[in-house]
Amino acid sequence: MSSVLCDHHLDVVDFAVPLDARMNSTRLRDVVLNYVEYGAPVLVDPGRTQRFLVVQAHINGRGVVWSGRDQSAAHTSRIVVSSPEESLRMSLSSDTRLVLVKIESATVERALRHLLDDEPDRPIRFDLGMDVAKGAPWLWYRTLLNEIGRVGRHDKPFAQSWTGRFEDWLVSRLLVLQHSNYSERLSRAAAHPARARAVVDATELVRAVPRPDWSPRALADALGVGLARLETGFRIYRGVSVAAFLLRERLRAVHRMLQVSDPAETCLDDVARSWGFPDRIGFVTEYTIVFGESPDRTLRC
Repeated sequence: MSSVLCDHHLDVVDFAVPLDARMNSTRLRDVVLNYVEYGAPVLVDPGRTQRFLVVQAHINGRGVVWSGRDQSAAHTSRIVVSSPEESLRMSLSSDTRLVLVKIESATVERALRHLLDDEPDRPIRFDLGMDVAKGAPWLWYRTLLNEIGRVGRHDKPFAQSWTGRFEDWLVSRLLVLQHSNYSERLSRAAAHPARARAVVDATELVRAVPRPDWSPRALADALGVGLARLETGFRIYRGVSVAAFLLRERLRAVHRMLQVSDPAETCLDDVARSWGFPDRIGFVTEYTIVFGESPDRTLRC
C-alpha cells in the first residue's frame, strides 16, 4: 500500500481482530483508483501527502477522518476530500471497504488554471467532508463509482480515449462541487461567460474535427478560453453543458458512420466503443432518444 499511496503508519486498534488487508489498484494517467479493506479496526496516519490529494469513499463501514484541524465522519453517504498541505489521519471500522482516488496535486492545479483562466496563487484547501446523498454531488459520486466499475472491462483503444475525458471530468467537477479556498474565485470566473462567437467556434471545431477524445478541457484549450467561461457560455447560448454537447456530437458521429456502413461487415459494438461508448445499454438508450430509432435500425436501413 505504501508503494502505491505513500509511506504511512498503520495501527490495529483491536488485536483480537486479525488484520486481513487487501488492495486493488489501477493507474490511469494522473489518477490512481484503489480499493482497500483492512478486516480490522485501524488507525491510518499518512501525514501530509503534498504531492496528491485523496477522495476517500466508504462502500461499507464507517470512519472518522482528520485533516489539519478539521474532522469529519465518513460513511456511505459522506465522503472526504483531503488537502495536500494538511496532515491527514483516519480511524476506520473493521468492516470498512474503501474506494480511494489518488489525484496528483499538479493535476488539480492544472484544472484550477483552466477553470480560473488564471494562475492559482496558493495551495488548494478543500472542506474535508462532502455529502453525497443527493443533488449534484450524488450524481458526481455515483458516476465516479460507475466508471470505476467499468475500468476492468475497457479495451485498450477505448481506455486511451476514456482516460483523458474521465480525469478531466473528475477533477473539474470536484473543484466546482466541493467548497475550497478557491470557490469564490471559481464562481467569479463562471460569472463571465465566453462570448457567443467562442461557442460557435467550439461547435464548428468539433464538427469539423470529430474525434472520440474531445473533452471540455481539451476544447477550451483549443479555443484559448477558460473552461469555466466556456461552460457558462454553452449553458447560456446552447442551453447545455459542454460535456452534454460533446456527448451529442459523438452520437452524431456514430449515426453518420452507421448510415453509410455495410451491415454485413459492421459490428455495432465495435463502432460504439471506437467512439467512447463502452456500455451497450446506455449507448442504445442515448442513441434512440436522440435519433428516434435504434442504432441497429440505422445500420440496416
